[in-house]
Amino acid sequence: MRFAMWILLSGAVFLGGSAWAQTETSTPSVTPSPTVTATAFSPEHLNGTSAIGLSGSNLTYRYWMNDSTALDIFLGGNYASNAGLDFSGNNTSTPNWNYSLAVGLKENWKEPVKDVFIQWIERLTFTESYAETIYTTNDNGINYGYEEYYSQSQAFNLYLGLGFEAFIPFWESLSIEGSVGLNTNLNFNQSNTFYNSVFDSNANSQTSTSSFNVGSGSNAFSILSGAVHFYF
Repeated sequence: MRFAMWILLSGAVFLGGSAWAQTETSTPSVTPSPTVTATAFSPEHLNGTSAIGLSGSNLTYRYWMNDSTALDIFLGGNYASNAGLDFSGNNTSTPNWNYSLAVGLKENWKEPVKDVFIQWIERLTFTESYAETIYTTNDNGINYGYEEYYSQSQAFNLYLGLGFEAFIPFWESLSIEGSVGLNTNLNFNQSNTFYNSVFDSNANSQTSTSSFNVGSGSNAFSILSGAVHFYF
């Protein structure tokens, strides 16, 4: 009898152990997902980073193609209209606008102080402007426009300079910069003047001029002409 009880007890223990082992074996292991940590911006690792900023009155976009060379794109412009009288004395408005588009490179040369870079700068800029003005008078008690003036100009500017870019120590995503260098300008200008023949005997005129000049220039950092960029 005791032997039979021992056999039954041993069988129960064996079956229970087998079932537990099967349960443990059939439970899949869960692999934890890797933790993704955002990399903070650092001026020491510029490759692939971008920035937006303000250079004078132009909006800028910058992309660092590697740790030493960045591509800059500049865009700016404005529009306004002036009220006046046409040659018949009717109310009218005249447009005045200008825009500029530039492409340039910045190349890090030296880093004399941590997060302050001395840079070579090359930039090509195209600008165009248009202005229209009507001069009015009320001679003899009559309001009318007596002279209409148009002017339009295009210019190409090549700028080669040496500058700096300094990253703010307590906010490294923000930088300020400035430069000094040489400007080469090619300008085209055209103007037209029309007179109201009813009130003025002057002949209409048209002039066209072009000029080329080389001179020094700067956009050193200041409240008015500085360049500020935010990196992301």
